Amino acid sequence: MAVYDAFISYSHAKDKPIASALQSVVQTLGKPWYKRRALRLFRDDTSLSATPHLWPTIEIALNNSRYLILVASAEAARSQWVAKEVTHWLEHKSIDTLLIGVTDGELSWQAADNDFLWTDTTPLPAVLKGRFPSEPKWVDLRTYREGTPKRDPKFTELGANFAAMVHGIPKEDLLSEEVRQQRRALTLAWSAVALLFVLGAVAGWQWKVATQEKRIAEEQRDRAERTLDAATQTANGLVSDLAVRFREVKGIPLDVVQGILGRGKKLLDDLIAFNEGSPAVQLIQAVNATELGFTLAQQGQADGGKLASQGYDIAKRLTQENPNLDGVDYALGRAAEVMGQLREREDRKAATDYYRESEAALGRCVDKHPKDLDCLAHQFMAIGRIGNVLYDGKQYNDALAVYQQSLGLAQRYAAMAPRGPQIGLDLGGRYNHLGRVYFQLRDLFTALQEFKQAQAAMEPWANDSRASSTFLFELASTYNNIGNVLALQAGSDRGKIAEAIAYTERATSGMEALAQSDPANLFYWSNLAADYDNLEFLNGLVGNRGAQDIYARKRQFAAGKAKPSAPNDAGRLVQSPQ
Repeated sequence: MAVYDAFISYSHAKDKPIASALQSVVQTLGKPWYKRRALRLFRDDTSLSATPHLWPTIEIALNNSRYLILVASAEAARSQWVAKEVTHWLEHKSIDTLLIGVTDGELSWQAADNDFLWTDTTPLPAVLKGRFPSEPKWVDLRTYREGTPKRDPKFTELGANFAAMVHGIPKEDLLSEEVRQQRRALTLAWSAVALLFVLGAVAGWQWKVATQEKRIAEEQRDRAERTLDAATQTANGLVSDLAVRFREVKGIPLDVVQGILGRGKKLLDDLIAFNEGSPAVQLIQAVNATELGFTLAQQGQADGGKLASQGYDIAKRLTQENPNLDGVDYALGRAAEVMGQLREREDRKAATDYYRESEAALGRCVDKHPKDLDCLAHQFMAIGRIGNVLYDGKQYNDALAVYQQSLGLAQRYAAMAPRGPQIGLDLGGRYNHLGRVYFQLRDLFTALQEFKQAQAAMEPWANDSRASSTFLFELASTYNNIGNVLALQAGSDRGKIAEAIAYTERATSGMEALAQSDPANLFYWSNLAADYDNLEFLNGLVGNRGAQDIYARKRQFAAGKAKPSAPNDAGRLVQSPQ
């Protein structure tokens, strides 16, 4: 059984570009959408690995090919390699399986001699003199020798002459099969649109059938490929966006979240399956698995961590195999950041390694694309998470330096990104990090300055409809941080204690709103219980027994709500703090 459907023999001196273009057209015409190609062609520039045994390797390829496609030109006629390949073919195969495409020179058949007219411009190797029993059919490719426009219909038609011969079917039937294959792809694309509509995405579509069959084949293939690509990209953006947004939505039942995300993932998987070998499509898989897996993991689903890990593995491999693939650095950086978050509680060292890998990948992305806001945002987040690990390990001076680096990048990001609650959250989170380190170092004055910076960055957006639950939680934490510093500074200063109470009450008010909007969130109730405990203590300092009793009862209530209602009920947690 032949390994190759055809072997392309050509001169590297001038015909390499057109040989490559011809290979692409011939091996893909009429291919099913679930296959990379319809035919397998050998061309030494794409099919040979580095080997010291070049000619034996070519001999094997020739022996295992059904057809020889000779790209004929003056250079090919003078090429020793082309002559050697044609000679070997004539010795072992039928001349009826030799196909000719002319890129230069003149071919003229002389009926009286039953041979071509051989002159200095004849583009065939001399070994073919007198070898043809009758005039062979040849394809004129001379117009395209200097360049082959992508998707040129005329060039595709010329290539169909070779493809039809190798397939053993009329060219018209081959082009008809091409039409059928593209219509199958369109059926998938229409299904994608219908499903995307169910998920909330509105797709518009227009399709007109051309009257000429050859034009139909070309136009339908282009439209089908564009449609399938657009549907895949749209589905990926939709599913990833839903995965991120569901981390912020309050009170949606877990089964509803899983159902919607599951249907979206099924749609994306179906689309990806049609071109799964493409690095760009694999990149979509990596990004989608990362975001979807992270959301499911935060919902307490074991499969979420596994899915996120798959996203990381795909991104890691793509980075090694295709380091210049657009978007691959971001994909690895984000995937490593998520893996660090998922591992941080059980293995801080492993988490730190992931965060450092994330920062390095995102740094490469920023170096290549200094204005890429996604890469820059996740870079300062990854650096901040390294600081969190150092902070938790009580390495406060090291954490301080890392947090300052994170703040610098966040300020650079804020100068380029649209103003809004997210910018306030990004800056507020960085200032809070620094303030907490200074608080641990007992530099209360500097700590208070940093916390007030966080307050100034966030408060203007407190009532903005775009403010997420993470933003509101961070703002409440900021008020708590200020209240704690003021309480420590107060001593017996009742005025300062009253100020500390006021800030803590603002924190409590924000946390109450979050808990009421999402009653199943145990994390909110746990923090609210701590706020009530602070207020109970502070009111005791100023002798307000009535308020002290009220907050004691509220603390008990919140602590009860913070306990799982069933042994396996872990509750729902908000997105991990910045």
